[in-house]
Amino acid sequence: MPTSLTILPGGTLEGHIAIPGDKSITHRALILGALQKPHQNIILQNWLQSLDCYATRHALQAMGVQFEDINATCVMINSVGLYGLQQPSIILDVGNSGTSIRLLTGVLAGQRFSSIITGDASVCKRPMRRIITPLTAMGAKITAVNDEYAPLKVTGDQKLRAIQYNMPMASAQVKSAILLASLYASEPSTVHSPSQCRDHTEILIKHFSKEVDIPGDISAAAFFIVGASITSGSDIILENIGINPTRTGIIQILLQMGANIEINLPRQLNGEWRADIRIRGALRLKSLAIPEDLVANAIDELPILCLAAACADGVTVIRGAAELRHKESDRIAMMAAGLTSLGIRVEIFNDGLAVHGGKICGGDVSSGGDHRIAMTFAMAGLVAQGPIMIQDTQNIATSFPSFVQVSRQAGLLIAEENSYA
Repeated sequence: MPTSLTILPGGTLEGHIAIPGDKSITHRALILGALQKPHQNIILQNWLQSLDCYATRHALQAMGVQFEDINATCVMINSVGLYGLQQPSIILDVGNSGTSIRLLTGVLAGQRFSSIITGDASVCKRPMRRIITPLTAMGAKITAVNDEYAPLKVTGDQKLRAIQYNMPMASAQVKSAILLASLYASEPSTVHSPSQCRDHTEILIKHFSKEVDIPGDISAAAFFIVGASITSGSDIILENIGINPTRTGIIQILLQMGANIEINLPRQLNGEWRADIRIRGALRLKSLAIPEDLVANAIDELPILCLAAACADGVTVIRGAAELRHKESDRIAMMAAGLTSLGIRVEIFNDGLAVHGGKICGGDVSSGGDHRIAMTFAMAGLVAQGPIMIQDTQNIATSFPSFVQVSRQAGLLIAEENSYA
């Protein structure tokens, strides 16, 4: 992945666009696939081959799980069972993947062996007490830097007990860590969330089979959904996109803003809903105060929704999104800085921001090494009045390695390494 991208104005998105498999589901399917009864061949279709998901795969491999790539989008896992993981001979390093470290820590808490798990500089700044607290209440022994940050040392051979836990904030990663640890407890645990959050772990535990088909990632699709919505003449179809009700906040919000979106052929497989989505360029979108109950469902899509807001009439307000400050970057600060540099007025709150609709100029933008910020400003090039150069874009590979190729094929005038071809 290049370290910078340049987007020329004037592109239009058209045709069928291939979106890779869902990142959240891929992480969970890799882990739960490995933990099935020993010596089964588990097939994952359409798994996401991104750096983040490879981080989970490599950690499992370091604990003795064997994988075989069947083809470009299919992998086979030789399951080892709940107690078949082996003590790793190395420190487990998940790179930039916050999902990997939180979910795997839940699994490591129930092992008979001790381990250390860490990540890159970004992951080592992300809050881990939110999983340490409930896992410790279950009987796990976890030590962290300043009781908060990775590296995490997980002491093995601890007897885990069931827990009834009220999460202080809605977090699918925290919930999943508890649920995965609960597989090693003698009694079932109960987790309460203050609002709805992703339920992929529960669905996979209930519906796991020897062959799992992973739908397209709606968080990756969101860039094209918004890109087409804000661009006159765009008309795209995204096939087999996951429409899990805990993930469709992005669509509900855009429909309220006046976007032209159709959900076609909804169907269910392995417990997950998916559909084909058609998006056509709408007239100017309209602003709104995004309902806070939809914010948690669209937390990963809020950066691209900020772009939709910049292309809407009026002022769009996002509140209840303080979690954005603890992602790969401070996404509130990064989106505000980027939009401001492109001529859009933005007001910042502790838990969100207000975006004033306007005209997007060209200019230079830093992504802060954040894949979702980088892809958001790439889509801004569709409606910009001049070229947009985005710095520090290599981390796009953590979630959408084929983004540049797919975007170019769809009609975005995107160039790598500052040279348009």
